[in-house]
Amino acid sequence: MRSCLFDSSIIATAQQAVEFVSTILESSTEYSVIGEDLNGKILFWNQGARRTC
Repeated sequence: MRSCLFDSSIIATAQQAVEFVSTILESSTEYSVIGEDLNGKILFWNQGARRTC
């Protein structure tokens, strides 16, 4: 059995999936989301995280 994270009729490529998730995370202002690499370098933060600084 194969599971899918996205509807392939809407999101067909990995790049589209990244853009979709990025848009959701960026538009979230109620929660603070901070993404970092394995070395602790911050790679991404959303509007919710910006409000807490």
